[in-house]
Amino acid sequence: MKINGPWWLTARRLFWPPLWLKPTGWGRGFFSHTLDVEALMEDVWNRFYQGPYRDVWVEFNVACRTDPELLTRLTPVIEGFFDELDAIWRSRFPSSDTYARAKDLLDLSLYLLRGMALQSLSLNRPDHFRHLRRAWVAMIQSVVASLP
Repeated sequence: MKINGPWWLTARRLFWPPLWLKPTGWGRGFFSHTLDVEALMEDVWNRFYQGPYRDVWVEFNVACRTDPELLTRLTPVIEGFFDELDAIWRSRFPSSDTYARAKDLLDLSLYLLRGMALQSLSLNRPDHFRHLRRAWVAMIQSVVASLP
């Protein structure tokens, strides 16, 4: 596959709309779709936080601690990734209050997955991490249910 433009834009084209975005009609600020949060978490976990993607991500992060040039080069890529996610979520949640809460949940979810991905390198407990992801999904769902 040929990659045109920034990698995060290519990833967005490849994975959007993802399987975890289900057509349903109007509701909860999702326009014409609703979110299967558990499927989203599992999809992101399996695609990006296990296997070679995780390993590359870990190596880049570790290398950035001692390589200022690499850090300088990666910072705009990482910021671009979050800008793309931000644009996606902003389009899904037009209300500023709803958007702010959804963005916090998205950011917290990504950092939660990243922490588990790092820990999974030295603690091979996939059932435990699956349990934690499901517990997090339950918490998210209770917040999402309260969104206007």
